[in-house]
Amino acid sequence: MPMLFFNTNLKDKDIPADFERKLCEKVGEVLNKPIERITLTINCGLRQMRAGTPDPMVSLEIHSIDVFDKERNPTYSPPLLTFISESLKLPQKRVVILYHDLLAANVGQNTS
Repeated sequence: MPMLFFNTNLKDKDIPADFERKLCEKVGEVLNKPIERITLTINCGLRQMRAGTPDPMVSLEIHSIDVFDKERNPTYSPPLLTFISESLKLPQKRVVILYHDLLAANVGQNTS
């Protein structure tokens, strides 16, 4: 049940029309989660700064149950950074990903 929060100072028009689906597919592939379980929110046109500059950037927060730890996290970043960077034509240094582990008891949803 990954929850994705994608924040960027890019304008909505600068994000490809099929980006939502492709990002969900990529995250599902990387985390081994079905796309039907993934929720994504995209916030565009934000006032953001990274590394001392407001140049175009992205921050992606991924919240999920029982998939994040110090051994696995480093394997997730390369394919996600590459996908986001190539899709949005941003240098990888302008993309940051935050992994948040969730306890199943702290998630309310109907999975039927």
